[in-house]
Amino acid sequence: MSFLRDARKTWTPLIKVAAASAADVWGDYVFYSRTSLDTDADIEKYELPLFIFFIISCVMGAITIFTLLCKGCCPQKNNKSKEEEGGMSSMMSCLSCQCLISRMNQILSMEIIFEDIPQFVLAGMISHERGLLTPAAVFNLTTSAFNFIFNILDMINPDDDDDDDDDDDDDVDVDSEKKNDDNDNKGELVYNNSATRSSKTNNVVVEEA
Repeated sequence: MSFLRDARKTWTPLIKVAAASAADVWGDYVFYSRTSLDTDADIEKYELPLFIFFIISCVMGAITIFTLLCKGCCPQKNNKSKEEEGGMSSMMSCLSCQCLISRMNQILSMEIIFEDIPQFVLAGMISHERGLLTPAAVFNLTTSAFNFIFNILDMINPDDDDDDDDDDDDDVDVDSEKKNDDNDNKGELVYNNSATRSSKTNNVVVEEA
């Protein structure tokens, strides 16, 4: 049961972000395909920008999904230990899963800047030219909005490793406090022993006198 709970805790947020990214790519494709069928000259000029950002959407979506798979399959701490041991070269480490995982927030921010925001702008401009909001535009805006929100939430979500580091720091603080308490107790015992010894010697001296 603990294995299933840990797997659910790990994979549920990753699947959520991956599904939003895949739906965003599909929404971009639907909007591009519907727009390319329009014969209006004012709309045809947006066909090339839509195609370019659709390609960017495919590339960023593939990188995002691959990074999420690496994040779920590759334990981050083990990768850190391997890098600390120096088992990888600098070029191989840049191509490793750990490099993608460490740059997860940067990848999500690039997806927002280079894919989601341009789709918002293009959908707004095309809808303004047409004078109406088509179902394809609504679908594109909806998927882009969900992907935008999920990426932001995943970027501000703290990692489990940060919590583990905080727990380790707390454990170190507790251990140091215990050591200090033990040292204080030892000092009190020594002081009490010396005091009792001095009192015994004084009592002996008084009886002899």
